[in-house]
Amino acid sequence: MTRWKVAALLAVPALLLAGAGPGTAWESLSSGFITVEHAPEDELAARRVLEIASEAAPRLHRDMGVEPAPIRLQIAPDETAFRDMTSGSVPEWGVGVAYPSRALIVLRSPRIVEYPLALGQIVVHELAHVAAHRGLRGVRAPRWFHEGVAMMSAGEWRLGSLDAMVARIGGGGTIPLAELDTSFPYDTSDASAAYAESFFAVDYLAEVSGVGTAPDLVRAMGAAGSFDEGVRMLTGGGQDEFERNAVAAMRRSFTLPLFLRTGDFLFLGLAVLVVVALVLRLRTRRRRMADLAENRDEPPRWKPGSDSAWH
Repeated sequence: MTRWKVAALLAVPALLLAGAGPGTAWESLSSGFITVEHAPEDELAARRVLEIASEAAPRLHRDMGVEPAPIRLQIAPDETAFRDMTSGSVPEWGVGVAYPSRALIVLRSPRIVEYPLALGQIVVHELAHVAAHRGLRGVRAPRWFHEGVAMMSAGEWRLGSLDAMVARIGGGGTIPLAELDTSFPYDTSDASAAYAESFFAVDYLAEVSGVGTAPDLVRAMGAAGSFDEGVRMLTGGGQDEFERNAVAAMRRSFTLPLFLRTGDFLFLGLAVLVVVALVLRLRTRRRRMADLAENRDEPPRWKPGSDSAWH
């Protein structure tokens, strides 16, 4: 399995825009502490991004217990610009990347790529990375925690990720959470499984601790002073113990019995019952997601989907 570590950008933000090409006439839109920089062709997308970010960013900061501070979002008008602006560190299927310590988010223009999720979810996901970085107050958290928090904050759950989890566990097991500490797989299917595991792990942490929401977990970790101490405070055990328990819970939730992956029709009736039970269990988990987001406005939808976190 290919692993990679996202390279940090060395250029200052102004040089990122220059890297998009000398002929690009950059424009910007601002509202409050949000600025969106874009090429003229992407004005419509920029206005939508600004609208989404202006609603979501204050809420995310408030929920995570930190004061809002400036955030810049840049829309790359073409693939060359996107590669230049991200140092070529984002896989082909990634449509956005956050650099939380620099409060910078770079998005592929919806003119050049089909977004895998609603634009609102993509933007909120990346904004959540920035807000969570600030809410952790210097506490270093593993990559799976950052991604799980961002997914929960954006109200994400992907059927493709669910399929990847079932296939992954059926084909040999989960990716150890320890391997998702600093980076994610580059391969599409493995990355989908990694996102699903991250979501599940953060949701499981919220459930077993009784905290309930992703922002509350961020606040708890920031107050604890270290991630391991935060996990210990929330669960009564250390990080290693939590990761073992979370992986065991994932396997219970996503493992299909062996006979469901064979052609043995003698077990067909039992197979149907097991599949129904699995569907009901997954629906229960989805209802929990809905409960977490009950009092939060749904992000605006538009189909065009640390320090860096691509998505």
